[in-house]
Amino acid sequence: MPVRTEYRQGTPCWAHLRTAEAVRAQAFYGGLFGWRFEGATALLGDKPVAAVGAGDGAPAWHTYLSVDDLDSALTEVRAAGGAVGAVPPGEESGRAAWLVDPAGAAVTLWQPGTHFGAGLVNEPGTMIWNELLTTGDVAVALAFYQRVLGVGVLTEQVLDMPYSMFEVDGQPVAAVHPARTVSTHWRVYFATAEIERSAAAVTELGGVVEHPPTPTPIGPMAGIRDPQGAVFSLWQRAEPA
Repeated sequence: MPVRTEYRQGTPCWAHLRTAEAVRAQAFYGGLFGWRFEGATALLGDKPVAAVGAGDGAPAWHTYLSVDDLDSALTEVRAAGGAVGAVPPGEESGRAAWLVDPAGAAVTLWQPGTHFGAGLVNEPGTMIWNELLTTGDVAVALAFYQRVLGVGVLTEQVLDMPYSMFEVDGQPVAAVHPARTVSTHWRVYFATAEIERSAAAVTELGGVVEHPPTPTPIGPMAGIRDPQGAVFSLWQRAEPA
């Protein structure tokens, strides 16, 4: 269901790029995905789909996971060995808390108010998937998020390797995968209708195609680094047979 009006607990609901060069970043993503901006909020049509705003530190995309009760979730984070960073005062839009899981991946928990998250997903130019790439023990990561979020876990064989996914209401919503060549982080995937054309546009707009479009059983994917250095992936999802 591409149009969303709510997210169940444990589901990635928002992606936010924080960068010291927000104006340049907005120009890049506007050119790549057709986004227009109202402040930091990226819109596709009339739907909010992500955010690109000012921030300190290395430029990076941040995944937000929806929670029903932020305080209860943070209690579980601490009990499960995670570290809780800033917890800003709540606003009408919702409450957020930044945390680091036991393997060192940063992620944001979001208790929605008036802002529940992206209003459109799984369509070209919108968030389609989130994946935790971890240098730690995958089983430890799975157990941490199961405890904090109450999600289920499904493990399948993909390209002769185990691929573990979080489930909410019986549907996969995100995945955990060993990181072999990158540091531990949550990776955001954006959908595209034509991955070769999108990869060419990345280069034209000043970004870098770190991993060229590569076929997979579920459609070709590509790894991208934007002009400021933030990484994300593109996915042209295979049409159902």
